[in-house]
Amino acid sequence: MVTPVPKILAETFRSLNACRRASEGRFIGCVQLLLVWFHSHF
Repeated sequence: MVTPVPKILAETFRSLNACRRASEGRFIGCVQLLLVWFHSHF
């Protein structure tokens, strides 16, 4: 069975990187939300 988690995380970080390029403040907020999600699921 193949787990999609690595691909999902890679896509998330790629999107966050694009968000960082658009606006520094947004990136910080996105990272905090990602950490909350990550800790609640793992």
